[in-house]
Amino acid sequence: MNIGVTFPQNEIGTDPLAIRDYAQAAESLGYSHLIVYDHVLGADPTRRPNWQGYTYKDMFHEPFVLFGYLAALTQLELVTAVLNPLPLRRSIPIWTGGRSDVVLRRTARIANGWFPLGQPSGQMRQAVEQLRRYIEEEGRDPASVGIEATVNARDGSLDKWVRQTEEWRTLGATYASINTMGAGFTSLGEHIEAIRRYKEAIAD
Repeated sequence: MNIGVTFPQNEIGTDPLAIRDYAQAAESLGYSHLIVYDHVLGADPTRRPNWQGYTYKDMFHEPFVLFGYLAALTQLELVTAVLNPLPLRRSIPIWTGGRSDVVLRRTARIANGWFPLGQPSGQMRQAVEQLRRYIEEEGRDPASVGIEATVNARDGSLDKWVRQTEEWRTLGATYASINTMGAGFTSLGEHIEAIRRYKEAIAD
C-alpha cells in the first residue's frame, strides 16, 4: 500500500517557504504522494444552520499553481482530491469520492480509483464489496481500480492511526494518506512531527 499525506491547506497558510518545508519533509520521510483538495465555494454558515463543513472563510490553494511550485521542489506524486474545471485532455486518471450507490456505480463504470471518504468499518467493507461487484458487472478487473483511504489525525491517537491503516490494508486499499488538518495543531512543526511519527509507526 502506498502511503501519502494530505496537504494541510486550511492551516498551513501562504508562506511559500513553509509549503516547501512541509512537502520536502514529507518526501524525506518516505511518503509517496501528496493530496491537495480544491473547493470552488464554501458554505455561508449564516444560511446553513449547524453546518459542519468548509465555509467561505476557509482557504484553498489553487491546485495547479501549487503543483507547479511543488514540482520544482519535490519528486512526490501530486494528487488532486477535488478538481473544477475538467481538463482539456481527458486522458488523465479519474477518481471519484463518496459511498452512495450512484457513486459506486459511476466508479465501476468510468473511474480509475475511489476515495471512500470514511473510516474502515463493517459498512465500509460492504461498500468495498459492492463496488467490486459493480466493477465485475462492467467487465472490468476490480484490481484495476485503486482505493485511496484517509486516516484523520483528529480521530484519535497514533495507535488508532496505525490500526486504521492496517484495517484499510485488509479491506484492499491500495493507497492511504494521513490528514493532519483539524487535529488542533498550531504550527507547521506539529504537522510535520505528526506525519513523522505516523510514518515511523507504520514502517515497523
